Amino acid sequence: MRVRFSIVLALSALAGLNPVSSAIAGADCAGSLCDEPIAGQAVLRLERGFTIEQINADYGSTLLGEADVGSDPRYLVQVPDGQTALQYIGIVEQDSRIKKAEQNFEVGDPDPGTQSFFFASVLGDYWNQPSRDILGLNTTTPDGADAGVRITVAIIDTGLDATHPFLQDAVRGDGVSFIPGDASTADTGDGVDNDGDGVADELVGHGTFVAGLVRLVAPEADLLPIRIVESDGASNLFRLAQGIAAAIDGGADVINLSLGSNIDLGVVEDAVLDAVDLGIPVICSVGNDGLAEPIRYPAGYTGMIAVAGTDNEDRAAAFTNFGTHVSLSAPAVRVGSTIPGGGFGYADGTSYSAPLVTGVVARMLAADPTLTPAQITTILSQTAEPIDSVNPGLEGLLGAGRLNAGAALQAVGATAPMLLGDVNGDEAVDFSDLNEVLAYWSQSSSQGDANASGFVDFRDLECVLEQFGLSLR
Repeated sequence: MRVRFSIVLALSALAGLNPVSSAIAGADCAGSLCDEPIAGQAVLRLERGFTIEQINADYGSTLLGEADVGSDPRYLVQVPDGQTALQYIGIVEQDSRIKKAEQNFEVGDPDPGTQSFFFASVLGDYWNQPSRDILGLNTTTPDGADAGVRITVAIIDTGLDATHPFLQDAVRGDGVSFIPGDASTADTGDGVDNDGDGVADELVGHGTFVAGLVRLVAPEADLLPIRIVESDGASNLFRLAQGIAAAIDGGADVINLSLGSNIDLGVVEDAVLDAVDLGIPVICSVGNDGLAEPIRYPAGYTGMIAVAGTDNEDRAAAFTNFGTHVSLSAPAVRVGSTIPGGGFGYADGTSYSAPLVTGVVARMLAADPTLTPAQITTILSQTAEPIDSVNPGLEGLLGAGRLNAGAALQAVGATAPMLLGDVNGDEAVDFSDLNEVLAYWSQSSSQGDANASGFVDFRDLECVLEQFGLSLR
């Protein structure tokens, strides 16, 4: 499948970078949103006791890849010359050794209805963006309840820039790439317009942007990069299943999927449900078509935490998908995050509302590792801010409401009420906080650590200066 994100109008001269898109598109449907099957590829699930070598020998197919999904591995095969995938499937599904056979899919041209802009920004716009206040993050900070448990968040995306100053301390070095011929998990491009759309490397930066939002909310979480999307947006649903399986094998506690397809493919459903059955919450963006149908998967599967997008006044973003499958909403307009090369930027899209929820879920699990995905979904729903009144016509279609991070975290004891920047806990940000940051400068310390990263540096200084003069008294 050619996984493609919704169209991005990137002003490269203004941003100085390649565009970052807003969400991966796809569909099991008819019309311009349809994802196309990949010619000559089939996905097989075998009955136990049989091997793919036996099947390939009998039917002339060739093994392309394997995904360890649950107790039954899935196999991607190239069908014999002269056969279509459907012809091959029609033949092998009559074989009692085959439990299931289905096509692999690519995503066609992205729908032009959603346009997302990516602009360069600065550290202050990242750290003090409106979504922090909207979500209740500016009055909560990690305390001892979640300081001793290290949570791993799998970012299944375009890879990420592990050298970025805001990410480098959190990125695990054992990430996995499923890009053919490229084992790197770096979020980089090749400078070639591989898909012939007139823009080279238009997806570079998406995974880094997503990772930065998780890091913004959950500064103590580890990030596990799983690269399945190429720099121009190419991927396929079998590769997505492989990525989910790799996240499980890598010990991920939470999985972020800021991507999706309109195709309901069994191998993907089985993979995400495996994660949930193992107690791993899966957070998915719902897509940027501005439609209720077709539903994007895996957000449409039971057990997922499906996230729609809102603006800074809790109104549905013009581009967000919606429907009864949505769990809750989160900010998706002018969201600020990290971009490759050590910089910062802002963009729109449900790709970016999802990781805000993912970061909250990571901190919830850090405070209480026994929480199940169902319990987490219930807490997020019960603490969400109702938004139906400002979204007439969309009542019940944006989930339980807009994420209230502060309330959700407090519900599981993951935070202590505190003013952001108030490092000494006296309910005011003033010179005493500034002096404490300077006193512990360049040290691994909880004192002077305004952003709870475990290390006192320029980020803590920036935090105190931005909040200087505020008080809860």
